[in-house]
Amino acid sequence: MILFIKFSGGMGLSYQGSVDLSTLPGELEQAVQSELSEPRLSAYSQQEQNPFASDSMVYEISYEHSGNTYRIDESQASEALLELIDRLRPYLELAPQ
Repeated sequence: MILFIKFSGGMGLSYQGSVDLSTLPGELEQAVQSELSEPRLSAYSQQEQNPFASDSMVYEISYEHSGNTYRIDESQASEALLELIDRLRPYLELAPQ
């Protein structure tokens, strides 16, 4: 299964990346499947955004063949989700947008 993440916001930077989950170390793959499951992503994306966080990062997360993209503002994300995204960055094939 391939995970896609688009990063935007902050200082105006925008880039996206993808990773095949089967190439991740076992523990990281399990963490992604748990924390980035579609029900959890849906719940995060429906939380109220902080209206004063205009320069926060925005993550658009989707899986190959799912048809769903979850737009999650940094103010909607848990600390665990943000830490997991940081752990994934070295494995993502990133390209500027």
